[in-house]
Amino acid sequence: MMSLKTKVIVVHNIIAPYRVPLFNRIALQKDIDCEVIFCAETEKDHRWSIPDDMHFKYRVIPGFHLLRRNGAIYINPQLLGYLIRSNPDVQQLVVNPGLGL
Repeated sequence: MMSLKTKVIVVHNIIAPYRVPLFNRIALQKDIDCEVIFCAETEKDHRWSIPDDMHFKYRVIPGFHLLRRNGAIYINPQLLGYLIRSNPDVQQLVVNPGLGL
């Protein structure tokens, strides 16, 4: 039986507390099966902790990042393979300065 939900994968650089409400809200949608992929848990210049109110599916894909003056460039070799294997209906890359693949 085919799923009636639209499978969505969102790629975001880090687990940012100010984005959690948005992702939680998306997770409440009955017609969307959403997973958020983070390139890292946090960055050195961010002093926040990982929120405990994350009510959405997520994972951190291992990789490395290059530090720049205005942020980091993330390089996650496993990300492309994961996206292909997951075969989502929609892929959304949340654009932040320095987000890379």
